[in-house]
Amino acid sequence: AMWLLIATLCLQTSATDAECRREVRGPYHAPMACREMLTPVRDVLVSVAGDMGARVIFASARCEKGDDL
Repeated sequence: AMWLLIATLCLQTSATDAECRREVRGPYHAPMACREMLTPVRDVLVSVAGDMGARVIFASARCEKGDDL
């Protein structure tokens, strides 16, 4: 089975809007290989928000089991 790392960053860039985007990296062949990327990916998401001067509404990264094709 392959594992996908799914990271989401929802930003507020003004008082009246919010942007939510999803990035997918991988696949990883083992759950641990995916989990090792969670903290670095969260750190990058928060850093990108800081560079934009945006308020972080939420930042999440998780691993999900993918379907082998």
